[in-house]
Amino acid sequence: MERSSSFKGTTVLLVVICNFIRPATAQDIELIVSLPSIPHWMADSQWIGPAFDIAAERVKHRFGSRASRIRATYLGDETAANCNDFSAQSARRISEYYFKNASISTPGTCYALITSPCNDDTGISSLAKEFDWPSFDMLPATERRSATVTNAEFACQRNSHFRGNLGLQPDSTGDPAGFGWYHATILTEVKPGFCPFYTHLESSLVEMSHIIKMEKRITMTQRMISTANRLTIQDGLSFAKTKSRVVIILAPVGSVIRILKETPFVGMSDGDFVFLNVQLEGRSEGPSGRLANLDNIEFQEFPVFRSLLMLTYYPTGQELMHLNEEIETRAQTAYHSVYPKNTKPLDNVPVRAAYDIVELLAAVLYASRSAENSSRVTAENRSTENPCSGLKFAKATTNRSFALSTELAFVDSNRIRNIDLDIFAFNTTLRSMTSVGSYDWTKHAILWSKNYSIDWPTVGGTPPLDVPACGYSGLEGLCAAAALRQTIAAVASSVSVLLVLGITLAGWKLLTKKVEWFLLQATDLTMI
Repeated sequence: MERSSSFKGTTVLLVVICNFIRPATAQDIELIVSLPSIPHWMADSQWIGPAFDIAAERVKHRFGSRASRIRATYLGDETAANCNDFSAQSARRISEYYFKNASISTPGTCYALITSPCNDDTGISSLAKEFDWPSFDMLPATERRSATVTNAEFACQRNSHFRGNLGLQPDSTGDPAGFGWYHATILTEVKPGFCPFYTHLESSLVEMSHIIKMEKRITMTQRMISTANRLTIQDGLSFAKTKSRVVIILAPVGSVIRILKETPFVGMSDGDFVFLNVQLEGRSEGPSGRLANLDNIEFQEFPVFRSLLMLTYYPTGQELMHLNEEIETRAQTAYHSVYPKNTKPLDNVPVRAAYDIVELLAAVLYASRSAENSSRVTAENRSTENPCSGLKFAKATTNRSFALSTELAFVDSNRIRNIDLDIFAFNTTLRSMTSVGSYDWTKHAILWSKNYSIDWPTVGGTPPLDVPACGYSGLEGLCAAAALRQTIAAVASSVSVLLVLGITLAGWKLLTKKVEWFLLQATDLTMI
């Protein structure tokens, strides 16, 4: 039976600052959408709009009169070239919308802001707090956005890369295919424009490495890298070589290819290193997306590509076929757009997030109202509790399962929602990237395919070690004694050479003196 998809693409985190706007009797939801137009990241209204619409219709059908209206208002500047420009425009537009529409902000509507870290850099999260709005962040959170009681933040879409530990630890069954990797170096590409897309994920991964309780702690090292120049790539790889045998590359597929092609020049193409790429771009997921670019690589020339593992969100199955078709049809009829070839709408990170946001809000807001309003009303037949209260929303969501249309979602005590991941590796027979396993958050284990194993380019086809026998320098561990012997031999040889040279010089000096003495005597005799 096919499993329901969690996003396919690399990692999404929806942080909810759960202090809703004033209303106590709210039944309507208005989503204020302020998302940048990042290349290959399908956050434009033409992509997420259809998902919002279909989710709203299904919610209204499910909850009836309790969900009288759900709509999305788009206030983002899709023409902005970078985060600074985008966030400045967002702050202005959101403020204008709030103050110009004060009469609309009545006790009949709950407002929520859907945004990105681009906005957080200029304090949009503070603006949302001032307006008493919840804020959904569609990109990974950083340490400075950790959950607090004051802000009532709620991580409802935390990615599973560290719940799966990126394959870094053996699974619970003791399967040796759990490689036991506990050291990793993160190479994050520096890109102009909306660079927080990768840097925020980097921060999230490092943060999670400290949170996740493991047998051994994961040691993370970070390095920014530019792929515009071969020398800068080689410099970044040389740095990673001295820190770990696992290299996590946070960059688009094209950049991954450029980075791996430089590995032979720094001695990292022999299979002793493993490269993990987390695909976040909406149009990059799956073997039919941009992963297909890897099919054009000459793998006989670059065996290092056999050491590449790519992580994406688990693809949607037949159970979501009709929902995907609904979203595709709405995109064509109402937005005059078509999703990229060979991709399904819900396999794209922002599209899937947009759909789930609506159902998550409705599940907490409307379901809790129906259960509580009967016993908590005043003489005027009004609810005594604010159904949009942030702390109430967070409490109602923690340690709870949600039967969303896309999947069964569970939020744990840390307000983290776990997701499934798909793992791709290069198949030398098919000469293409092939799914070799997945991470199942319900079992907290990596499930490897029984039909295919990873063809590591190492001697014997074994996966790289976490720490080589001789350490990262090649002169540690088991090789320390040999290295010491080599050092002693080198020192002894040097001393021997010095001694021989010293004796030769001393002999020459003595011989020279003898000759001079003879000549002196001869001269003296001549003078007599």
